[in-house]
Amino acid sequence: MRVYSLNVAPRPQLLIKALEKLDSLTLRGPVEVGDEVMNGVRRLCIDYVKRREASVEALIRITYAVEAGKCWSDVYLFTLSPRGSTVVVLVKRISGMGRTDPDFVIDELLRVLASEEARGCEP
Repeated sequence: MRVYSLNVAPRPQLLIKALEKLDSLTLRGPVEVGDEVMNGVRRLCIDYVKRREASVEALIRITYAVEAGKCWSDVYLFTLSPRGSTVVVLVKRISGMGRTDPDFVIDELLRVLASEEARGCEP
């Protein structure tokens, strides 16, 4: 399990909106394959987003594919919990061998949250 602390507004509706915007996100570029770096694609699929009493849960599938024909995926459960002026994110791998890296999901989530806050989007 990985734990992240995000310095963002802890508004559940904004978190849900940002997670939904990540659905079907496709990023082309370098992908690490063992000790090599190859051209490939990373794709996010948000299987579900649910608001709980004190958190927001998202089941996220990360799929990698590279030009050499290799592909793999992992499924992670992201639990985002407001804590004061921050959001604590717990990331637990549900299935797969852990060959994908959920760090880039956090980076993309922060990018979307910053964009939404800059636009003044309210819950």
